Amino acid sequence: MKPNTSLLYTDFGSPIGKIFLALTEKGLCAVGINEREKDFINTLEKAYNIKPVKDDAAFSELARLLKRCLNGERLKIEIPLDMKGTDFEKKVWKALLKIPHGRTKSYGEIARKIDLPKGARAVGNACGKNPVPIIIPCHRVVAGDGGLGGYSGGIGIKKRLLKIEGII
Repeated sequence: MKPNTSLLYTDFGSPIGKIFLALTEKGLCAVGINEREKDFINTLEKAYNIKPVKDDAAFSELARLLKRCLNGERLKIEIPLDMKGTDFEKKVWKALLKIPHGRTKSYGEIARKIDLPKGARAVGNACGKNPVPIIIPCHRVVAGDGGLGGYSGGIGIKKRLLKIEGII
């Protein structure tokens, strides 16, 4: 496998806070929500062994679409992804992409969908490791009892994302 020779990032303000995006030559590799820039960069450097370069222009279209989504527009964002994760995590993330806008699924429903009927907790762990939240809508996964469950960006952000989509 050829190593990445470029790693770009940007940030912009949104209704849910500051959003960071990172892109390799293969696709979008990270989305950060309300992180400190230094922490986002350090995480990228560790994962890709290369110093990211800020390049707002490389993200202009994606940032524009994300801003529209985060202001309540119903858009499907299709972009190549370059995510690091286990085969299991990638299987979960692929299943999350099938959850329609404005709908939720439980951790257990996702587990059953990927043929792991007792794997709700494992699905939750995979959701927590989702490197591109919002794009892969892990915020649409809730507890079986209807509770919100967890969210790597914090429950407050999950609530706001669900509210933007008209779910709560």
